[in-house]
Amino acid sequence: MATSLQPTRAELAYEMSFRSRLPAQGPSPVSSDAEFMMRQADGDEILSKASPGKMLDLAWSDPDLPVTSGAIGLLSTLEEDFIHATPTIKAFWTEDMELAGIGMAHEVGQMESVIGSPETFHASHVLLIPQNDWLCGITFTTREIAKDENAPLKRRVVGIEFDFFDTKRVVWGDMRGEKRAFMPQNSHFIVGLFGEWTPGKPLHTVGIFQEHYERAPLGAYTRRLMPKESEEYEMHATDPEAGNFLWEGAVPRANVQLSPCYPRPADPYLITESILFEFDNRKDNFVSSIGIDAQLGAFGVTFNHSKSFPNRLIGGNAKAMQNFCFKEGEVLTQCYVTGTERVEGIRLITSKRRQMIIGKDGPDAQPLIGKLNAKDIVGFYGTWAERGTPQATLISFGVLKGEPRLHASDFTEDDPHGYRWCPSGPPPGRSAQEIDPIYGIITNSQKGVTPPSQTRVVWLDCTKPLRSMKVNMCHNTSSTTLPIVSITHNFVDKSSSSFGPDCISQSNDTSGVNGHPWCHCAYGGAAAGELEKSQHYTTNTWEVGRSRLTTLRLWIGDGGALTGLQFVSENGRTSPFWGSNWIGCPVEVDLPFKSGTGAALKFFLESDERNEKGVDFVVVAVQALSIELEKEEELEPWRKELIASWGPRRLRKKYRV
Repeated sequence: MATSLQPTRAELAYEMSFRSRLPAQGPSPVSSDAEFMMRQADGDEILSKASPGKMLDLAWSDPDLPVTSGAIGLLSTLEEDFIHATPTIKAFWTEDMELAGIGMAHEVGQMESVIGSPETFHASHVLLIPQNDWLCGITFTTREIAKDENAPLKRRVVGIEFDFFDTKRVVWGDMRGEKRAFMPQNSHFIVGLFGEWTPGKPLHTVGIFQEHYERAPLGAYTRRLMPKESEEYEMHATDPEAGNFLWEGAVPRANVQLSPCYPRPADPYLITESILFEFDNRKDNFVSSIGIDAQLGAFGVTFNHSKSFPNRLIGGNAKAMQNFCFKEGEVLTQCYVTGTERVEGIRLITSKRRQMIIGKDGPDAQPLIGKLNAKDIVGFYGTWAERGTPQATLISFGVLKGEPRLHASDFTEDDPHGYRWCPSGPPPGRSAQEIDPIYGIITNSQKGVTPPSQTRVVWLDCTKPLRSMKVNMCHNTSSTTLPIVSITHNFVDKSSSSFGPDCISQSNDTSGVNGHPWCHCAYGGAAAGELEKSQHYTTNTWEVGRSRLTTLRLWIGDGGALTGLQFVSENGRTSPFWGSNWIGCPVEVDLPFKSGTGAALKFFLESDERNEKGVDFVVVAVQALSIELEKEEELEPWRKELIASWGPRRLRKKYRV
């Protein structure tokens, strides 16, 4: 089909009626009510030799109605004319501003080839491809539209973006919605489009035709297909793998690459979310921390206050976030994913040999960064089944990769028993020694048995005075006796030390038992009465009163499992009892403080094996450590604060400093 690219008088007169429907991006469209004529596309010879690129359904179509297809080309020849070619693209819109069709012409004013049903064309945009540039990608914005409450959701195309090697991106239509990107494969360039539509309905399927760089004349390659070192190209350069996904909000660009995703491959019809956390130079890492929900329901990134970057979050279920704070110059270098039908665990490794483990970690974990092509991790992307509901499940996860800045290594720290430290053990300048036995039961911890990969160890500093302690607990199971998932020490010097998901949010969801938020215990495994009693995660705070801890009381069951714990501080205060059973006499573990050394606690965490849909990692064993004190200059802030409030004589006597 063909029409002139120049607007008719009717188009110009009709333009104003559609101007109010358009967003601010791009020029206003002109209506197109001209007569369309069938003609053979001049680019058929090129398209017949070109290789098809990605082709996907963009919009809903009725499978019972007939389908028409067609192809349009950008070039009449790949010879020297390509060097000076000035093709044009025309997008046609329905009365409701949905993409109805696309037209192309080799020159301005020439009759154009069109894919789409002309009776649906009510408005249009015209784009002239710059003479010294070329199209490197097209992104469609789609949205689900339901005609009535009982009708199935119908996706329509409401916006379109054209990316070039050097020229600024051209945006038409509404950008609010999910994105579908079309890019040629590496070493290829776009030469045409393919489309399918139902007569009288908008375009619903689009694909690209691509040609290898080898077929382009040298002059055209150097002038039009070789991206310059321009800011525009760096901002919109897109990995062709991004075309396999339907992206929420925006397609990952900025010249980042996508790792493979596990455990399920990309699903082009499920919405995928991404989060990008660009790292600054090594001296100024402006990413403060990342957070991951204990059930992999959300991923977040927090930026330092000195930078004007808003904090970001993907996934809708941030119920219990575990945070990882970066050190100066620290970046993520590796990620392992565990799971088969869904993501069951994620392990992140940094350039400083620290790690963050959420969920399970086993020998079948898949690395996302290849050892022969090391990259820094600069973002995450994930796909959730039942997205937007409390039952949302992460079924696919991958990372966004940038250029490496530091030497990557998978080596992380283990404790003397072979368990993984999370994120790391006591620092080298503060040597630690085990001063008590391990209290509790660790799976397969007999002598000579390889430590299970599901067991991990964390440590908490007990050498400094505390203002308060926060303990987060989860629903108990029929087998778990101490469902502590997180402990946070808030020190007098305003620093803190914690492990596990330390940020518990209050949900407005009331779909669980007794109006509590829904939790994965609905699939089974919880102890009797747990779901009726409270929400899945609860927080308990104990005001220590600016004092050090001196004693840890542990209750141990008949089989050796921990059933409860309690702290005693130097000022005589006693914490609440945390656990399930405090019958019998507890074991009292001293937390000594003497010249040059203080106490620390090592906690062993294991899965509560609640059910196949979700688990929590809870405290199963505890061990006391003796650790060297921090250097004097590092203790100065809290010492000054105590001197100001209590006086130096009392401070020297009470804290022996």
